[in-house]
Amino acid sequence: MVYQALWLEESHVTRNETLLPICGRLAAVALLAAACCPAARAQTAAPAEAVPPAEAAPAAEAGPSAAAAPAVHRLVQALGSGSLATRDAAERALVALGPTALPAITEAGRDTVGEAAFRLRGIRRELEGQAAAMAVDGGHVDVTVAGVEPIGGTQAAATGVRVRLRMAWQDGPAPLVVKLPLKSIVAEGANGEVMPPAQRAAVLEAAVPKNRRWLELPVALAQPALPLESLAILRGTVMVWVTGMEHAFEFAGIERPQDLPWQPRTLRLGEARVILDDVAVRQERLLVTATIAYDSPTEALASHRTWLGERPLELVAADGTATRPLVQTVRNRSDQGLTATAEFARPASVAKGGLRVRWKLPIAIHEVPIDFAIHDVLLPPR
Repeated sequence: MVYQALWLEESHVTRNETLLPICGRLAAVALLAAACCPAARAQTAAPAEAVPPAEAAPAAEAGPSAAAAPAVHRLVQALGSGSLATRDAAERALVALGPTALPAITEAGRDTVGEAAFRLRGIRRELEGQAAAMAVDGGHVDVTVAGVEPIGGTQAAATGVRVRLRMAWQDGPAPLVVKLPLKSIVAEGANGEVMPPAQRAAVLEAAVPKNRRWLELPVALAQPALPLESLAILRGTVMVWVTGMEHAFEFAGIERPQDLPWQPRTLRLGEARVILDDVAVRQERLLVTATIAYDSPTEALASHRTWLGERPLELVAADGTATRPLVQTVRNRSDQGLTATAEFARPASVAKGGLRVRWKLPIAIHEVPIDFAIHDVLLPPR
């Protein structure tokens, strides 16, 4: 028998905390359209530097296209306007673009100073928060009881039970790590009788399978002196680590004269900092060394976890053709990131220019508590 659990969302992230009135969304879209098209600006504009009639709301997840990049740049420039109304309107419009606009906003705001830089930091924090909420809410997670077996002797003399908790995710990427601290488990009978975990200080961890969308966590519970026939409630908290929004970090212009040392380059978005450490030609190979470092240590990057090292660096030609490395080696790693060297067949165009290095990575790694509560769990009869 399988019991459906109640899934309680992370307490500090709610789906509605970033939602604003629809009229604000229309106002923000109108401002973006005006920035994109001077003609539209002339046809729709109110007096110069007018304020949208309401606050902006996040736009569709698709985000701005490459064609809208000049408009994003103009909105970023408007953050430094002499008019408070224009600065406020530009800020609302940029927030309304949603998390997928982060790369364009970051690029457009590299040289901002003063109040524009201050506002831009706030916009980026807001959009990074939206991206985190999307990562948390992007997939539905169920925690259920898949089975209950007696332990500690024959069924008639069992001193406890093993409850197999099944965690399944229906949408979105699979979690990187799943842990269940047994100190979070509460198992009680109808009259408040307690069945404590056998090892309350332990933390269960299950390997995340690649070929299915569920895993099981076996929880051993001790029977009280007067054995229970059922649990009125079984609740606890599963900790999961998930990747945030994905972004393709790209470095252009990687060619250099052989007699000059390579100058490392850095790109940053969200909590991720990517460094192109070195590009070198060795006989018929092009060697690319790069580092990904996150702001904080995370369990998802413990030394025995290999998922990040499996993200390949790519060499992108001027026509957009992407090539994966012949081999990629992790040179060093920590609980904040790693450094990898990728070897490519030396492209014929390496001296002609137009080559780019691309590395698609999450801009953050989120640790998310998932609270569950399961009612009326039948125990094996004695």
